[in-house]
Amino acid sequence: MRIEKQTLGTEGAYAVAYLWEDSTQFKTGEKRPIVVVCPGGSYTHTSDREADPVAMKFFAEGYHVIVVRYSCISSDTSLFPEPYVQLGSTFLWLRTNADNWYVDLDQIVLTGFSAGGHLALTFTAEKQWVAGLMDVSPEKLQVTYLVLCYPVVNFTYGWPKEVEKEKKIKDLFGHDFHQPTKQRLIQPDKHIPEHMPRTFIWHTGDDAAVPVENSMKLMLALQEKRIPNEAHFFESGVHGLSLGTAVSAAHKEQINQYCEPWFDLVLHWLKKGINQ
Repeated sequence: MRIEKQTLGTEGAYAVAYLWEDSTQFKTGEKRPIVVVCPGGSYTHTSDREADPVAMKFFAEGYHVIVVRYSCISSDTSLFPEPYVQLGSTFLWLRTNADNWYVDLDQIVLTGFSAGGHLALTFTAEKQWVAGLMDVSPEKLQVTYLVLCYPVVNFTYGWPKEVEKEKKIKDLFGHDFHQPTKQRLIQPDKHIPEHMPRTFIWHTGDDAAVPVENSMKLMLALQEKRIPNEAHFFESGVHGLSLGTAVSAAHKEQINQYCEPWFDLVLHWLKKGINQ
């Protein structure tokens, strides 16, 4: 394994790449797909449980992986658009090193958990806006597959809690959150563009933090735009399951054998796309 680290601006954000070496004993010179991981954490932190454990799981299946530790809310100023620029900078870093790292640029997977799912979704849906912020071509930010794990899809679907909603929105978007672009970020399922990539979604039916309605509404929005998608809704499981195994669990409620198969379902779904 080769590990590379890249700082992302001056906010303490960074990305870590876990890369397969180009072995002389197998797959010599073969380019591999890559997964870019956005952990959750309510935009107050990036979850360790949804970072390296997920990265190592994908790595073991032959993927290069990058974990993005994007900036989170501080008391000084509104957070956005910094995480978008940081995620975009990660894509530029990836593309600059693609030949050296043996990355297949036609097989880029962006995955996000919870709030990281919101970041991944809106980054993909609003890539032209992000490209404008960065003064780069939108093609530089192209995603092949989008994998969303119990994502925040719309700030009116039960996250944040009603008592916290106005403060959270102002912390993220500033006091001018009624501005049209920011409204698209607040309610991305209402503004799904036709250029969205194939999308995989999973959620649990009794998620008490980010209601399953988020993923259900997103699935319907994708269907309406005829964007290929696959969604899996598990009957029960706490929010923040990550892999659903002891490897990624902080307490026993986060070990869920019933939901654990989500990862294998993603692998089969990705292989279907790669083989098409």
